[in-house]
Amino acid sequence: MKTMQYTTKWTKTLAVAGMASILMVSASGLSAAQVHAQVQSASGSGQIMDPALTTKMVTSKKLHSSEKWLKADITIPVFQGLADTKYQDQLNDIIESHASKDLAKWEKAAVEAAALAKKNGYTMHPYQLLIQYELTSNGSDNGLVSLKITTEGTGMNNPETLVDTYNFTNEAEAKRITLEDLFGSKYTSILDKHIKSEIAADQELYYKGENGFQGVHPEQSFYVKGGHAYIVFQKYSIAPGSTGTPEFAVKLPDHKDVHGAVQSIIPSSQHYIGKNGKQMVPLASVLRQLNLKSIQDKQGQITISHAEN
Repeated sequence: MKTMQYTTKWTKTLAVAGMASILMVSASGLSAAQVHAQVQSASGSGQIMDPALTTKMVTSKKLHSSEKWLKADITIPVFQGLADTKYQDQLNDIIESHASKDLAKWEKAAVEAAALAKKNGYTMHPYQLLIQYELTSNGSDNGLVSLKITTEGTGMNNPETLVDTYNFTNEAEAKRITLEDLFGSKYTSILDKHIKSEIAADQELYYKGENGFQGVHPEQSFYVKGGHAYIVFQKYSIAPGSTGTPEFAVKLPDHKDVHGAVQSIIPSSQHYIGKNGKQMVPLASVLRQLNLKSIQDKQGQITISHAEN
């Protein structure tokens, strides 16, 4: 895996001029791009956890199969203690539902393959299904919770691999995070440039032309880990199976201090990303937290003073 750096200098600017009564924090957002990692079989808990991310935010749940022709090793995450309990319940239901459907699919395929093997008189080897997860960020990357779930099934043919990712904020009203949220409106050009450069360096590993990389899209999979954003591509989507599931790492802009300073006084639910990719919050909210008030005269001049108690 190669790491691509995308650096942006974050500065904090209080813009008070005329009718533009807003606080502008120079930030193109939290850089979280998604990944499709090369799948590696793992035993044990099914959870790959960075020691730095040890947390009670997630517990593990095992799913089992009684089908003799399928060896299943399934471990899914169960979120607990999130600020938004409704979102937490919905997310847990979605994750378990997807895993249960994959289990049913592979059980059915294994039974059908066993019947065909018996009919034609050849040896049947059990199918295998591995589902494991990794909590790649527990909120340490600019408040973003990031999860990667890898599903790998092996039958008569080559292994099938699928990577699902989930990215959201842990707050009273959880928000799903997208690439546009993180990089601003120019996210496609920023990420496409990096990915095309990396592909060009190892072109023999990827498809060319119309079958190759065509650009990231709004629903592009990604996860965040260790200060990097990983863009994820499914197996066969931009490269032959021998390449596996390609991932491209982009270093997150260093804006943690600025974002943290703003978040400490203004709830993130009041933040939004402007068209230029800057993080914005209402000036009125800032002044209220600082016990200040603003008065605008007829000429549009704004005066800021201490609010009366």
